[in-house]
Amino acid sequence: MPDFTSALYLGFEHPYNQLYPWRKLSFGKPAVLKETYTVKRAGHILARLQGQETALLAPSTLHLFWDLMGLFHHDRYVLLVDSHLYPVAKAGVDRAKSLGIEIVHYSHQNQDHLRALMKNKHFRAKRPVVITDGWCPRCGKPAPLADYLDILRPYRGILIIDDTQALGIFGHKIRDGLSYGYGGGGLIPWTGIYGENVIVISSLAKGLGAPVAVISASQKWIERFENKSLTRMNFSPVSNAHLSATVNAIKLNERKGERARRQLYRNVERFRRLLLDQGIRLKGGLFPVQSWELDSQREAIGLHFQLKKKGITTAVAAPHLNRKNALLFLIRANHSIDEIERSAFKIGALINLKSRKRNYYDFTR
Repeated sequence: MPDFTSALYLGFEHPYNQLYPWRKLSFGKPAVLKETYTVKRAGHILARLQGQETALLAPSTLHLFWDLMGLFHHDRYVLLVDSHLYPVAKAGVDRAKSLGIEIVHYSHQNQDHLRALMKNKHFRAKRPVVITDGWCPRCGKPAPLADYLDILRPYRGILIIDDTQALGIFGHKIRDGLSYGYGGGGLIPWTGIYGENVIVISSLAKGLGAPVAVISASQKWIERFENKSLTRMNFSPVSNAHLSATVNAIKLNERKGERARRQLYRNVERFRRLLLDQGIRLKGGLFPVQSWELDSQREAIGLHFQLKKKGITTAVAAPHLNRKNALLFLIRANHSIDEIERSAFKIGALINLKSRKRNYYDFTR
């Protein structure tokens, strides 16, 4: 059964026989009291992969966003937040709001709106902090990160990026060959933006398949985070099982990552082309999350269940901005060509049913 709901884009699944063993699942101590060499080494490697100075690991991006927002004092900072920020990052913003920090929203991926807000003298008394997702799967494009940095630079502003979607997929651009670039370090190497006030929070759970999060930044910001972190003092750290999966993810990325990214791109490109041949234009660009926009929620749900009857699992997405409801297809490197082609032809068959005015909405039959 072709499953198009898993975000393990590169197909890294970390079965137990690939992982190094651990004597204890947990040391029973928070990270502030005990952090192994392996944890620190993994953070260092991930920072280098992302083009940053250094990094720390955490159990989730929620831990990291919640802690990071505690570093900003309401008298000195103002947060400028993308209006469609991912809900986990929004939870961190909610904490900042509870601490009395001023929150201002700018239009989704809109550098012109952000620039207009920055011209307001009211904001010039405080240091601006822009918070954004790196890649928007529904828009099929990255946020204009280089423009954001240019806007922030005169004010010594800070750019915080949730790069979960891109980590493991995008990397350093090259003129020919790999369309995702190489390395899998995410949007910092892909866009070529660097700076001491760029902070990146990412989960490895999608592209690299390990449910662990990382915050990467300059040495100054990581030291400040480490000194002020409440979750590192009061919460359990990354378990040794998850650490083992993280180490395995790093090794797999080094050994098989480029081949997996090439295969992923071929799968995405083939799936898009086969559906386009049948009159279905998918949105999502070159990213593995492909969306088929439909006229109504009823139509999307109906098609979802009809495809499920045919052995194809999809996700239903709510409207995004001025876009419509959509069926989502999450393409992976370990989807076989046969799965890609059979799924495309079955989808085409449903479209033919629609053209003959057959009732494909009624998924209860």
